[in-house]
Amino acid sequence: DCLLEIFKQLKLVEQVRLATVCPRLRSVFQYYCQRHCKILRKYDLSDMSTREIRRFFEMAGNYLEELVNLPYNDQERNEYVTQVNKNCPNVRRIYFGMTKIKSKCLRKLLMNMKHLNSLHLQKCSLDDNAMKSVSELATLEILRLEGEEDITGKRQSICCEEFICNLYFSLNLGRYLSKLKCLKELTFVECGIQDDFFVEICTSLKGLKKLTLQWCDALTDVAISALPVNCVNLEKLNISCNQSFEYYD
Repeated sequence: DCLLEIFKQLKLVEQVRLATVCPRLRSVFQYYCQRHCKILRKYDLSDMSTREIRRFFEMAGNYLEELVNLPYNDQERNEYVTQVNKNCPNVRRIYFGMTKIKSKCLRKLLMNMKHLNSLHLQKCSLDDNAMKSVSELATLEILRLEGEEDITGKRQSICCEEFICNLYFSLNLGRYLSKLKCLKELTFVECGIQDDFFVEICTSLKGLKKLTLQWCDALTDVAISALPVNCVNLEKLNISCNQSFEYYD
């Protein structure tokens, strides 16, 4: 109990340094983390060296349930993603905002998250390729995308560099997100989504209960008219836009 009280009085970086002194203190810190290290924010790691960040994730990663924002520095971000991939299997909620994330980086981050139920990405410079990784999150219930103008769902040709020959395939974003059978809440704010993509989502996600569309200017009446036909279980609808739609109650 005395050792736990000591850990409570220290900053996280000091806790990590103390925990690396001996196995006994490491064990006490891990017990402390079970109760108090559920949420990891970007600034929590700001005073740690790369070695200390690794030690923190090794000791506390299994108890983390929520991640809030990424480091801005590329090197720190890559280390963060690597450690989350290796040590954080029980994360349930993620919010990342105002920092660029490459599709490859996002795929690595989400690869081992078998319990994630809420994902909120805001102005992360994502494109349709990033949604491949999201579609593999079988337990996801809430997906919020804000300010992601390059997420469109538009069919396009992409070169597969793994093959020597020029092989191209059609990227169908609607089919990716249609895999999210547990999804109950979906938000698009200032995204570039188009009608055919949105209609396919409505057709596939029968369990959707809450839908928010705000300032997605590429959508037309075609998309909106698909809602009452396909989203039969929808309980809450929030639409804001700069265009003239015929609204449905």
